[in-house]
Amino acid sequence: MDGSMQMEAAPRACPQPGRWKGRAALAGGALAFVLGAAHFFRSGQHGLACVCLVWAGLLWRPVAWLRRSAAVFLLGLAAEWGMTTLALARWRLQLGQDWLRMVCILGAVAALTLLAAAALLFWLLRPRSKAEPLEAVVDFGDGITEVLPLDKDYDHLYEVGGYVVHLQVKDGAISFQDSQCPDHVCEQFGWLSEEGAWAACVPAGVYVQLAPQSEADTAS
Repeated sequence: MDGSMQMEAAPRACPQPGRWKGRAALAGGALAFVLGAAHFFRSGQHGLACVCLVWAGLLWRPVAWLRRSAAVFLLGLAAEWGMTTLALARWRLQLGQDWLRMVCILGAVAALTLLAAAALLFWLLRPRSKAEPLEAVVDFGDGITEVLPLDKDYDHLYEVGGYVVHLQVKDGAISFQDSQCPDHVCEQFGWLSEEGAWAACVPAGVYVQLAPQSEADTAS
């Protein structure tokens, strides 16, 4: 490898400035999923509770189709809250019990879940400037990520999981190069230059995906 290259340690998980609107939409969606998980867990549907918790985590990955799918799931979750509210209200009415307080609480949760879904969809489907640059989100696992700009040619070397991972940025694209993993499958992904393109070095546990700058910022 070129002696001018410098070895970089995998970055630590630390907050970096991002787009507050995107972060707020993701945080609202994650909270709605956690509330849904609590609802399903209390009703004994532990599988659905786990699904909600998994989606709360997947929301933070800068993958457009995952985030759109999560927004659709949230719409279904809002409908579930609404149906649960109506069913419990009817049951309490039949028993002659107080129902107004319960309806207000569950109705508020349903409304917040619907609002979270709408905010997430609005953010994901907003018009983007054609000039918005792409960035590479490098995921090292355990919530540790680094965002690499593609507008400057550079060689990044990381020592991860006992391997030296070489990511090269050149002419607005990025690729794995000369990595020390045993199978070198990561190098076969070639150069990534389009939105949503991805590559992974499985032995080292490093995943790279291209995303618009406004979305990439929320992953760091």
